[in-house]
Amino acid sequence: MGRNGRRRIETQHFVIRDDKCAMKVGTDALLLGAWTNAAGVQSVVDIGSGSAIVLLMVAQRSASGCALTGIELDPRAAAQGQANADDSPFAAQVVPADALVWLRTEIARNVDLFVCNPPFFRDKPLGPDPSRNLARHDLAMPIETLLQLLPSAMSSRGRFSLVWPDERMQELDKLLAAQNWLTLRRRAVKGHPEAPVFRHLLELAPKSSVSAVPIGPTADETPFLVEACPRQPGKPPEYSEEYIELLAPYFPQLRR
Repeated sequence: MGRNGRRRIETQHFVIRDDKCAMKVGTDALLLGAWTNAAGVQSVVDIGSGSAIVLLMVAQRSASGCALTGIELDPRAAAQGQANADDSPFAAQVVPADALVWLRTEIARNVDLFVCNPPFFRDKPLGPDPSRNLARHDLAMPIETLLQLLPSAMSSRGRFSLVWPDERMQELDKLLAAQNWLTLRRRAVKGHPEAPVFRHLLELAPKSSVSAVPIGPTADETPFLVEACPRQPGKPPEYSEEYIELLAPYFPQLRR
């Protein structure tokens, strides 16, 4: 899907290179970038922006003049994310910074939309690559701390969109209840009809927000399917119709 061996991902309106990023572009990022509701927002901040793929996908569906910021801890990834943004039609800034420190600054105020494809591994063995560990494991950015800091950085209509693993969903639900977050939208994700749920897409808002009203049903009971059927050895994936429609604004070639 617009990718080749040189780590170049070509969308309809911009190109992403991720060879200098510890976390490469994958299904989680594509789903989050395409699923996130960007309607009416005037500012977007991508926490842990990496190659800036999610930020630029959201930018494509945002209003003209929307302020676009990525926060990335790894300097090499931040530089590549900024280069990707500079080569795109969107004026985005990628800041090389610790997101938890940045969120405590005066700069981080009145943000309409935060997005995050977070490092969500916990109590898992670490690998030999420190950058990859930072990108995958939540040692530097535990979700409970992020949830504590975000409300003070949000506008009165602020929202938080993220992708989260099914194995830690019960833990996240308890945190959301304890820290007074409201779920506006939620969608379970399966690889194909016979596979178990492996991810959840969520749109959240602090309960104190003046516009914290669910947008339609809080959760769609029908899981989102990435592929229409189990993958056959030696054959390309057969994507589901919903996946094709969601990603078509970025990869129109998916429509056959």
